[in-house]
Amino acid sequence: MLTKPDENGEAHIVLCRVLMGRPEAVPAGSSQFHPSSDDYDSAVDNMENSRWYVVWSTDMNTRILPEYVISFEYPNLQQMEGSSLV
Repeated sequence: MLTKPDENGEAHIVLCRVLMGRPEAVPAGSSQFHPSSDDYDSAVDNMENSRWYVVWSTDMNTRILPEYVISFEYPNLQQMEGSSLV
């Protein structure tokens, strides 16, 4: 998970609807920050089995619609290591 707990031990995730349009493949870790041509609207790390999705900053206000904030207690992993749950 890419979230960190706040001072109250809670973490928060924003769920959004995203209009991806026509994606292009951009390898994970790339420094690319805009589409390689006007033919593309977004990017994915792998066209067949995507794990990462990129909406370019120039399009984020028209392609991303935040819908929900989910807040939850973040597990204390150090306490869990001593339990039978791990």
